[in-house]
Amino acid sequence: MPSWANETRSSRTPGTASAMDLTYTPEQEAFRKEARTWLSEHVPAEPLRSFDTPEGFEEHREWEKVLHAGGFAMVPWPVEFGGRGANLLEWLIFEEEYYRAGAPGRVNQNGIFLLGPTIMEYGTAEQRARFLPPMASSEEVWAQGWSEPDSGSDLASISTKGVRDGEWFVLDGQKTWCSRGAPAGRSNRNCHPYATRRGEFSGGRNLRRRGAGNRRSSRGRVRCRCAVRG
Repeated sequence: MPSWANETRSSRTPGTASAMDLTYTPEQEAFRKEARTWLSEHVPAEPLRSFDTPEGFEEHREWEKVLHAGGFAMVPWPVEFGGRGANLLEWLIFEEEYYRAGAPGRVNQNGIFLLGPTIMEYGTAEQRARFLPPMASSEEVWAQGWSEPDSGSDLASISTKGVRDGEWFVLDGQKTWCSRGAPAGRSNRNCHPYATRRGEFSGGRNLRRRGAGNRRSSRGRVRCRCAVRG
């Protein structure tokens, strides 16, 4: 059982009724005060421009650097991966304070909230060390490439596939409406290990792209760095 789970359980004698204790511990209240104070001192006074614009994207990326420098970019991640090792309740406390402060949206949400936890749980030690720290700091911002012309984001009906050929995967398919695709440095496509950066597959050959803006199709050959699981 995770360490934080015990913090939400009430102790009661079997056969008796007992109210759950929802009060925060002194340590949790201290963390809330720290987060609230930091946010009040650092949240931009004026709203940032939309991160779907080039200017707004860079503004939000600068904000991510401020969060990272303050130790609040990814509160529950281990310190070695750019977090502060907080437990679940502390993370929820921070999220409450973040939204209370009206802080900017997270421009790297496709990475830190979608792909990051997947790598944390299933990635190799090499993958975690390589991808998580620059993801937490937004040095590398990730896009989401699920949608296809005939599929939307329904992952059960996608047609893009990767066929293993020795130490390579040969990718064949088309992606459109790539969220954060134009400005992002990396893309976590329908299979997360297919990471791209400015037109190149990680560790592989150049990826040929057609189209402009957030609509793009891709077909290429990629060296897969993920562990093959049976």
